[in-house]
Amino acid sequence: MTDIDALRRLGIEAGLDPGDDRDEYIVTAWGAYDGDELVGGVALETFRQLDLIGWLAVREGRRGRGLGRRLLETVEGEAQRRGVTDLWATARTPGFFMRQGYSAVGGGAERELLLPDCVRCEQYEVTCHPKIVKKTFVAER
Repeated sequence: MTDIDALRRLGIEAGLDPGDDRDEYIVTAWGAYDGDELVGGVALETFRQLDLIGWLAVREGRRGRGLGRRLLETVEGEAQRRGVTDLWATARTPGFFMRQGYSAVGGGAERELLLPDCVRCEQYEVTCHPKIVKKTFVAER
């Protein structure tokens, strides 16, 4: 996928935090299209030596059909091909990730790194309940 701005716009429309929109964190990205319309997307990012799922979003009218799961499987497959052992995400919908084998991470350096300003936001734990989640891949023998 080459239109990172379109992916970012889709993510913001889906409620993701625009955050730091620097493209240098994005390693690669995928889009799901219906004709010319971007209906879903995801990016693999690297930020301060953490491998992250970024901009995972599905257009509202397209949710509940497995597209998000397929996008997640795509980014996980690429991460594994690249030798990633721990894949992280900041999840607004942690239940989705938990159903896909991710575990919630409590405190620690990763939480401070990935949610530095959240605790000071007026939406935090009111309308927004972000969680840091992680999936560890076991190397095949």
